[in-house]
Amino acid sequence: MCYSRDPQIRAWGVQSATTFKRMIALCEKLEQAFQAYGRACNRAFCDQVLNALPRQIRDLIYPHVFDRDSFRVDHCHRYFAQLPKPASVTFFDTGAWKTQLEGHAIWPELAESWYHTRLFVFDGCWGNEQLWDLLVNDKWNTGLEPQKLLKNMKVYLKRIHLFPDEHLQHKGEEMRPRDIDMILQQLWFLTHIETQNVKIEIHAYSNHTKEGELNTPVLKQQFDLMFPALCQMKDKGWNVCVSAWIDSDRWLFTPTTGKFAPDGWIDWMQQQREERYGIRPIVV
Repeated sequence: MCYSRDPQIRAWGVQSATTFKRMIALCEKLEQAFQAYGRACNRAFCDQVLNALPRQIRDLIYPHVFDRDSFRVDHCHRYFAQLPKPASVTFFDTGAWKTQLEGHAIWPELAESWYHTRLFVFDGCWGNEQLWDLLVNDKWNTGLEPQKLLKNMKVYLKRIHLFPDEHLQHKGEEMRPRDIDMILQQLWFLTHIETQNVKIEIHAYSNHTKEGELNTPVLKQQFDLMFPALCQMKDKGWNVCVSAWIDSDRWLFTPTTGKFAPDGWIDWMQQQREERYGIRPIVV
């Protein structure tokens, strides 16, 4: 708004404001035109892909469409709730395709590839709600059943899963039976996955005593509680491993590590620690 008393200056101000409004309206029309053009071009291109390439080749292409390799499970919904990107930057922004291809014949194939090829991470304060949501609720709204498509997961057991009470967290006491039942139930939900060749890594929580020694009872207790689920996963032919940070190193426990049993894993770990660092085994 121009408040000058000079009539000519006031006229220029009115004219500038009018021009600015027209520019905004023109930009909005151009943006709509770009979006319509981008949508038409992308969908036409996808028609050509479907007609020219067999499914095996298309499945090799789809993973390169996604702009993220892994997702925290409690944040998955954000991938589908992003604001639409301007069509003028579609070529450079892989997020724009989601708003342009939904409903296209290629959409279900993209969804299958997303479930097959992405790493889904259970981190933070995850629980039954987040796990069940991933298994049964298709984020792509295609009617697919995620539990029949998931192939790659990483699960973190955190202190809050093991010791909900603050004073237990600091004392390093063992888990209580009701806490163990809760964790076992959550891990058992994972066995509902019906896909073949699943790869899953479970990060066990490891802590040390005030004297700096590894809290072996807590680690063994986690092995005990997760072992029924691990046996089920092994019987399904999954590529399953349990990892833990011990002595500043990342240790991996698999069905072929030592004896496939909680005591066998602990014995193998203590033997390896003694050989590597001269640390004598701790009686559990």
